[in-house]
Amino acid sequence: TVVTPNRYAHQSVKFQDGLTIPKGALIGFVAVHNQIDPEIAPEPEVFDPMRSYRKRHSAPEERDWHLAGQFSKENLAFGYGGQACPGRNYAVAVLKIVVSRLVMDYEFKFKPGHSQRTKYHLLEFILPDPTATLMMRKRK
Repeated sequence: TVVTPNRYAHQSVKFQDGLTIPKGALIGFVAVHNQIDPEIAPEPEVFDPMRSYRKRHSAPEERDWHLAGQFSKENLAFGYGGQACPGRNYAVAVLKIVVSRLVMDYEFKFKPGHSQRTKYHLLEFILPDPTATLMMRKRK
């Protein structure tokens, strides 16, 4: 979702500076900057699952904006306008179903003595420790 949206060049294009994009090349642009801009997402380095909710409730004209899967100039992960991903609402619905079932049906906790979360930074990504052990059991 960092280099998005992606498109294939249907014909070769040569720019004035000599740069050529050959027919068939996969092209895209780095769209993550909108998502990590503090003016758009205050404290973007902080996990805040209620950020969009607060934006929706900040003013009456914002009520129908800042929804998961909704294209906007602030979030280009699903494309924009007529080129927006047609399956974006389905993808969001499936994610909501899966996450809600996990939260409702299972309990999670770190292995005793391993509650300190380690984060790895890889380019623009922040990843959880892949060696961490997370315990999970079906709720009673």
